[in-house]
Amino acid sequence: MGTANQVAAEYEAIVQLWDSTVAPELNPLISLGPSGWQDYTLVYVFDRFCHFIVVEIGHKGWSANFPPLSRGDKAKRQGQFSDFLRQYLPRLAPTPEQFRQEQYQFSNRLASNRRPTDPEVMEFFLKLHAVSAGSYSWKRQDAVEAAAASERRRLLELLNDQQQPLRRRIEQALTSPPSGRKIKGLGPSTIAEIPGWLSVHRPKQLPIVNGKFVMTLDHLGIYTAAGSCFGTSSS
Repeated sequence: MGTANQVAAEYEAIVQLWDSTVAPELNPLISLGPSGWQDYTLVYVFDRFCHFIVVEIGHKGWSANFPPLSRGDKAKRQGQFSDFLRQYLPRLAPTPEQFRQEQYQFSNRLASNRRPTDPEVMEFFLKLHAVSAGSYSWKRQDAVEAAAASERRRLLELLNDQQQPLRRRIEQALTSPPSGRKIKGLGPSTIAEIPGWLSVHRPKQLPIVNGKFVMTLDHLGIYTAAGSCFGTSSS
């Protein structure tokens, strides 16, 4: 899983890759998607694409249409994303799923400096991918529910603090008190999702980073998932 410092360093490198490669290549294409997604940014659309690549193409027998790519396959990356937006997303989810809409609205309230209630903060955590689904997700749900409301709020405030360097925020979120704000039971993939969910209404957009995200970057030929701190056992 890596130390808090190692996780934060990898997260920072992934954000740089997002800024330099993923966003410039794919952001111009999101208008190709269904009208129900038009108000949503690349961050949310790409998160849905990650689920499609890692879960759905295999289950539905579409793998031959989406073969793994190499680093230099920019046109093919754009082609796969375009096909997803035009042919598959309208069938699978013509409008964003309810939980995704709720995370988007929660992010909007924070960006507008509206203080969420304690139940709203808990619901935000419970809707994170790494908490709501996956191996041993019940343990992470228990961790969220067992934490004091003040612990959840302080962790959220840390990860939403635009005045602190991003790398430091991730490191502190994975460091136990009193020097950090870690909630026991919440690992790298849970923590690294949060800045992305919260950034959609801010000028600086961040990816929703977790195991599916790094596996999708690996599929697209621009990152190596093997050995990543955000593997399937790092939630």
